Amino acid sequence: MAKHSERSREPKAKREQLINWAYRGVWVAAALAVAFSQRDVIDDVAHALTSKTEAEKSLEETAHTVLGRNILVHCFDIPDKGSDPSIKTRGEIPVIPMTNKLYPIIRLDTVTCERLEMFMDDPSTGENESVRDAVMDISHELSHQQGRDGNGELDESLTDCYAIQRLSGVAQALGASETFAEEFSRKTAEVYQRNVSGYEMSAECRDGGTEDLDLHTYGGNFPPVQFG
Repeated sequence: MAKHSERSREPKAKREQLINWAYRGVWVAAALAVAFSQRDVIDDVAHALTSKTEAEKSLEETAHTVLGRNILVHCFDIPDKGSDPSIKTRGEIPVIPMTNKLYPIIRLDTVTCERLEMFMDDPSTGENESVRDAVMDISHELSHQQGRDGNGELDESLTDCYAIQRLSGVAQALGASETFAEEFSRKTAEVYQRNVSGYEMSAECRDGGTEDLDLHTYGGNFPPVQFG
């Protein structure tokens, strides 16, 4: 009777073992799929550990000054995106799979980084439209990371509004004087509007509007122009 009982348990034990191996296989496959989908993030980290440039180090210091925490900055040739070849993604941040959270990584196009280097060396180059746009680009990406309250923001329109408001602080973190940064930011706000679908700032991007961060820049009266 005991031998029969032992034999009857053997198939059940084998089934349980097969089920356990199947579960493990699923988890391994899922982990590999996530790793493959996030191989660019692995590249970002590997670059930061092995071949970070002086410009990237300076921009990471800027990010730390603005956000109060460490962010990786990776400068490389970001390919054109979208049906319009004139629209180039000059910055992006990878999103953690199955969440609405952002990795602490900012990717900037090489040309954008070169223009930011120009601004860091001589803030007066911000009079140049392409340099001004580069400073706005990093302010935008930093505002993605920060959002309104430090939890990040994925909405592009809101992020652009926050970026305009943080622009003076970003310019100062890049080396501009407070006086120059305020004037630079005011001029940028007066002419800036990203003509890409999804980025259009709303009428609430105004002094006292729901998107006002109340940062007391621009003499406490932001923005100096009406958007939307």
